[in-house]
Amino acid sequence: MRDNKSLLHTYKKKKIEQSSIFNDKLWYYFFISNDNWNKMSDFHGKDSDKIANCINKARKRSFTEVTAPCIKVQTVNPRTILKDYYDRNSPIFWVATAGDISLPKGRQAGNHLLYHLAIEKRNREPNLINIGYDIQAKSVQAIDHHAWLRVSDIKYFGNKDHCDISYGDVIFGTSLIKKYTDKNGNDAYTLGATIIRQSGFIQGEEVIIDDNNYDPYYLTSKNAKVVDYNHAGSEMLRLGYTKKALQKIRKMRSLNIQELANSKYYLTTIYKKSHTYNYHDLIRNKQVTQLDNLPHEQHRSINISTLPKQSLLNKAS
Repeated sequence: MRDNKSLLHTYKKKKIEQSSIFNDKLWYYFFISNDNWNKMSDFHGKDSDKIANCINKARKRSFTEVTAPCIKVQTVNPRTILKDYYDRNSPIFWVATAGDISLPKGRQAGNHLLYHLAIEKRNREPNLINIGYDIQAKSVQAIDHHAWLRVSDIKYFGNKDHCDISYGDVIFGTSLIKKYTDKNGNDAYTLGATIIRQSGFIQGEEVIIDDNNYDPYYLTSKNAKVVDYNHAGSEMLRLGYTKKALQKIRKMRSLNIQELANSKYYLTTIYKKSHTYNYHDLIRNKQVTQLDNLPHEQHRSINISTLPKQSLLNKAS
């Protein structure tokens, strides 16, 4: 583990611009601290509708100010980081922020836009979850700033009736990799058959930044979990199982990604385009534009301590 001073020294020595949300080198995922969750619950009591409304407002603000990209960046092509997984037919475990949804066209399935797609850091302790990645660190395996996942490639989302996804949600997935030919005729790689293991928001202890007690490459929350919350109709995509899908899933010996990928079935889908957030609208968003126009020195001082905290509760209550 390296402290903050040594990280700053590395930036200066290599003349690298310090990672921040403003240069899209620091990737955060939707997070609500235990303290904020308790205050939210205490304020609204057992009123599930008000709590759902509060979470959705927190999600939207977190998305426009923190978890979504605020500058245009080029897609990483051909994503050679995925080639090794493809060659070995080995699955990847990834994390991303839910972005947009494109609607199906004729027989062509819709696509799900993922922001800040990275190989998930697998912690030994099950209650440690990383809520931020510094993608300039060699130990961080960033796949792409944005990537499309074909909805028809989603094979499983757990033992529940449906899976709701809203823009700004964090998604943890497992995927096989598939190869395709890009517009220049070169081999490229992307996500294939996919399991959505968890989605919603990360809840855990607040991340305290100091020089000794955190890893600047992976911002980690303790006593954390992923919460699949009540979207209260604000989801942009709802996934469900068809009867055929359930029959095939129940006959499987193990729900591993290889076996799921070889089974031919599709999930039910409900798209709500009115609940999406277009990428170009996101970049033009006034909140993001104001942040992006901050003086450069202010950019350099941004860290997780500036994430919306108490203000989320005040805005949403």
